[in-house]
Amino acid sequence: MKSDLYSDAYSEAEFQEFLASLSRISKFQESGSVYIYHKGEILRRHEELCRRLDLVKKYFHGNVPILIDIDTGSLEDPDVLEKEFQKLESENRHPIYWICGVDRLLIGKSDSFFHYLRKRQAKNPSISYVLFFNINFLHPTVSSVLTYTSTFIQNIVIVPLHDTDSSAYFLKYWVHAWNVSMSPYIQNEVVKLAKCHFTPLKQAARYVRDTGSTNIRDILHHDMMQIKMKSIFDSLLPSEQTALEKVVAGANDFSPDEIISLEFLKRTCWLEVRGHKLYLTIPLLAEYISLLRISENKIEVSGNRLVVGDVPIDALLSVQEQTVLRLFINRAGKIVSRDEIAKVVWKDNWEDAYSDWAIDQLIFRLRKKCIELNFNKSIIQAVKGKGFRYDHS
Repeated sequence: MKSDLYSDAYSEAEFQEFLASLSRISKFQESGSVYIYHKGEILRRHEELCRRLDLVKKYFHGNVPILIDIDTGSLEDPDVLEKEFQKLESENRHPIYWICGVDRLLIGKSDSFFHYLRKRQAKNPSISYVLFFNINFLHPTVSSVLTYTSTFIQNIVIVPLHDTDSSAYFLKYWVHAWNVSMSPYIQNEVVKLAKCHFTPLKQAARYVRDTGSTNIRDILHHDMMQIKMKSIFDSLLPSEQTALEKVVAGANDFSPDEIISLEFLKRTCWLEVRGHKLYLTIPLLAEYISLLRISENKIEVSGNRLVVGDVPIDALLSVQEQTVLRLFINRAGKIVSRDEIAKVVWKDNWEDAYSDWAIDQLIFRLRKKCIELNFNKSIIQAVKGKGFRYDHS
C-alpha cells in the first residue's frame, strides 16, 4: 500500500505560500501579473488546487480560479475568447481568471489583447485577471505593453525557483508515483546537480523508470536531458542568456540590459552569490551553457581529464568512449585501424571480444556525442577498408 506522504508534487508549505500570494490579488477583486518559470508549473498547481477544495475555500472563498491558456489555438480569435468569457460569466458573476500562454504576446508587443482585458475589467470591476508569465515581464525590452495597461502591474507576484528541500520532495514524489527504483544516493546526486528547476528532476526520474539505469552519468546526460536543458535555456530572454553565459565563463563585462537581467535572475534564484562570485543554482544548466560554444576549441587531454577549453567532458562519455577518444587525439589526422581500437578497448581479450558491429556502434555513439558538443559531424571519418581518422582542423 502506497504512503500518502508524497501524494502531491509540492510540499504543503510551498503550495500554500503560492496560493496566499495570489489570493491577495483576487481578495480585493483586482488584477495582476505573476512570474513563474514554466507553464507546466501553473497547470500542475491549478490541477492540485482543484483537488483541494479546502484550500479553495481558505484562499479564494470557495471560488475556484478558472484557468485559460491563450496558447490554445481557438482562443487566439478574440470573438471565440469573448464567447468563452461570456459563457463562464453566465455561471459565475465574479470569476477569478488565471491566464497563461501570454509570453509571446508580450514579446511580440501585441498590446491589443492586454487592452481588451483592461476594458473588460473596467466594464466589470468584480472580475480578477491574473496573468502568468514565464519571462521577466518587467524587463525594459518587453514591459512597455504592460506599462500602457497598468491594470496588470498594480499587483506583482514573483515566484522564485525551488530550494533544495522542495527539489528533493518533488523528485521523491515522482519516484513514488512511478514506483521507480532509485537509491537515496542517486536521488541526492540528481538533486545536487539538477535542483531548483523541476523539469530536469522529472526527466531524471522518467529515465530511470524507463531504463532502470543506476549510472548517474547516464541519468543526467542522456539525449532527452540535453533537449530539456536546451529548452530551459531557450525560454530565457536574450539578455538573460548572454548574462548567464558570462557568469558561467567568469566574465563581468555586463551590458545595461544584462545587469537588469542579473538582478532578476538573483531575485528568482537562478543565480546565487557565494563569496564575491555569482553562480548558477542549476549545475546541470551551467554545464550545458559551458558546452554551448566549445566547438571553437579542441578536445584535449589535460592530466587524467578530457577537456574542451577549461570544461571537463569526461562525465558525458562512457569509459570506452573516453578510451577511444584519447587514442584518436593522440593519433589526430592519422588513420587508426579497427584492430588498434579493439586493443585499447578490450585489451588482452580483444581478439575474443572483437566485432565490427561493436566497434561501429562505439564509434557511432562517440561521433554522436561529439556532434552534441557542437563539433562537426566529420570530426570522426570512416576510411573504407582501413579504419577511422580523427580530424579537428
